Amino acid sequence: MAHLVDDLVDVSRVTRGLITLERAPVDAHRAVCDAVEQVKPAFARRGHRLHTELGGERPRLLGDHKRLVQVVANLLINAAKYTPPDGEIAVSLRSGPRRIEIEVRDNGIGIDAALLPRVFDIFTQATRTAGRDEGGLGLGLALVKRLTELHGGKVGASSAGLGQGSSFTVTLPRMPEHGDGAEVRATTADAPLRT
Repeated sequence: MAHLVDDLVDVSRVTRGLITLERAPVDAHRAVCDAVEQVKPAFARRGHRLHTELGGERPRLLGDHKRLVQVVANLLINAAKYTPPDGEIAVSLRSGPRRIEIEVRDNGIGIDAALLPRVFDIFTQATRTAGRDEGGLGLGLALVKRLTELHGGKVGASSAGLGQGSSFTVTLPRMPEHGDGAEVRATTADAPLRT
């Protein structure tokens, strides 16, 4: 309940332009690890197996560590809600010269093609299925989208269809390794990413 109230307050503040990021260099690897630690109890309760594919790099971005952890944790909690007990969920971190990608994949109920364009809208939720006792108001993904955009990034969703799992990818601008972080270009490169 507390998590739902926090999300509702945050969505309201973001949509009214009342949330500002505490911008500082953020270690994306650490942010993902902190999000994983945050959701471990929920995953353990449902018997989900969580795989991490974070690589050896420590790419940085200019942003808010707390809010980035919130983005990844919301994606992981969303995956848990729509994945039956004992399901598989994976989070990966990839980086290129100008961008960072964080992907959360699951083998859950999937997303109908008709819902995909609206999956980040406020109060949008997949139909509840038998055995799915995790409620929600459809706020988590809307908050993910808005917080990602505040970081100069974008988020997308894909699914092969109902029963075939889903994937959510957050793309963020990477800080230049040689710079001091004072100026960061919020662009995404087309170059292939490496793990």
